[in-house]
Amino acid sequence: MILVYRFFKLPIYRRSYEYYYQDTEKDKEKNIKFLECSWEKPYDQIPDHVKIDMEDRYEWPPWEFNDIIGFVDIGMDPTDRLTGNIFLMRKYLPKNHYKNRYRKYHSPLEKQQIYYFRELNPYRVDWHNNISYIKGTNQLLDDATEIIRTLTKTKKYKWVLQKLPFSLECVDFVKLASEINPNFPKKKK
Repeated sequence: MILVYRFFKLPIYRRSYEYYYQDTEKDKEKNIKFLECSWEKPYDQIPDHVKIDMEDRYEWPPWEFNDIIGFVDIGMDPTDRLTGNIFLMRKYLPKNHYKNRYRKYHSPLEKQQIYYFRELNPYRVDWHNNISYIKGTNQLLDDATEIIRTLTKTKKYKWVLQKLPFSLECVDFVKLASEINPNFPKKKK
């Protein structure tokens, strides 16, 4: 089904926070060795302005905004079903995906573009029952996590779906759905 009324969007990361910063440390060590070879001195004897310049030049940007490879979109279709979509950067789409099927060569910018990958199985909800929305959202997030896990079986890093920073019980989905969906039915008395 088509997702029409969006509740939230969660990023998919190429690797976990821990792996990202482990890689930054490995990169920093490699650059320090290069600097030591270039200057033919141990790192602590290299002038401070050179070390600062190296750190500025090779500093990695923050993980939270710079290791995103896609998104999971959660919301409702025009009827009474929760649904979701997965979007991925072209370079992370499976080889047989229609966006990669006919063109073998892409510019670096095209590989960074984000495309629709697939839909999550819809979950029917009771319009006026918040618990059904919570169960449905949890089911969609579990399905998305399983799809991501399947896609990364053979990869060096396991992709990570961002966890919600709050419990779903905090959200009044009934009120949310009624405010964003103009076709939301009135509660029968």
